[in-house]
Amino acid sequence: ERHGWDPDVALDLVYTDRPEHLDLRSMAVRRFTPRAMGRLEAHLDELAERFVAAFVEHARRSAPEPVDLVEHLSVGLPLAGICELLDVPAGDWPTIRRWSDQTLLPADMTHPDVRPGETPADVRRRAGQEYHAYRQGLIERARARAAALGDGDVTGTDLLTVLATAQ
Repeated sequence: ERHGWDPDVALDLVYTDRPEHLDLRSMAVRRFTPRAMGRLEAHLDELAERFVAAFVEHARRSAPEPVDLVEHLSVGLPLAGICELLDVPAGDWPTIRRWSDQTLLPADMTHPDVRPGETPADVRRRAGQEYHAYRQGLIERARARAAALGDGDVTGTDLLTVLATAQ
């Protein structure tokens, strides 16, 4: 309520029950059929190859020191895949990662983003607020793209535009 969110509205699809869950899920389900995923397969393969190549290069440069597989490969690939599905600019991916880490993991109080006097709870709260504002900006731009189309049919557009304009 402090941030203007309705406490009676679930923050995420995973926190909803039938029938609302199915209604919400139906808005995007066509983007995740086997046929739709088949169209994305080559692109996702390229993305995976790019991340694996970057990981191998990092490991070579770091040798003989150990390399953290999670930090340098496992997190980036799914994050990039999700961000691309939602048309998030690649330059924003590191910021999305930071917000994710700061809201879901114990706060790294040595991170340069931590402000003087902040507590771990402050860092988590600020990261959540920054992400929320960023996400609202993405939604507003998606709605503007849909409005520019004029006819109301966003079927062939990106997933974010479909979700941001769903009724």
